[in-house]
Amino acid sequence: SLLRAVGLMADGPVVWGRPVPASGRGVFVVELPAPRPTAPIELTKIGKWIERVEGLRVDGSRPTSKALVARLAAFWLPSQPILYVGATNASIAQRVVAIDRTVLGDRRPNHAAHWLKTLRSLDGVRVWWALTDATEEYEDALLSAFAERVPADEVAALPNHDVVLPWANLRTATGDRKATGLTGSLSPEPAEAPPPPTRVVVVPDGDAEGARGEPPPPTP
Repeated sequence: SLLRAVGLMADGPVVWGRPVPASGRGVFVVELPAPRPTAPIELTKIGKWIERVEGLRVDGSRPTSKALVARLAAFWLPSQPILYVGATNASIAQRVVAIDRTVLGDRRPNHAAHWLKTLRSLDGVRVWWALTDATEEYEDALLSAFAERVPADEVAALPNHDVVLPWANLRTATGDRKATGLTGSLSPEPAEAPPPPTRVVVVPDGDAEGARGEPPPPTP
């Protein structure tokens, strides 16, 4: 219904983890089978996330697992089944696969929806999509339409109600970020190895072999 609300023809759904038959560019929506009153976040996954990413902070401090769970849960919208709205100028199928294969805390293959990996299970989660060349415009339209659907009391309960997004979206299509208080939640980019040193031998003029017109010494 969200895709139809912005004038797109929805394809799907496909259960999360199965191939999405959409090789073109476009937008996609990840949703629960039904709304849930509380966030089904797995404490063990949160603990491993904190261990793997040493720079992870909440409000500038190293969090406990329970503190991080509480912060993520504070952005849960009980009335909304939609968890994430995505867009890509490449392949929708490849983008969904990249998100699915990304380990929580890693940057690659694609960390765009890494909050999804904190949930106890993605069983039953569905993916809907629509092919379009106007990916940024429709991503913006979908996120705006989503925000309009959220009840006022749920917006008021959010830690940050200036930017209302699906739970796993952290920024708008125009770059406005949800103020979560989390920093350093992804492993740093690996440092590029410096290029190997090069050795240059400077030979004085006339000292190179054969430069003086003399025949080279005989080979023994």
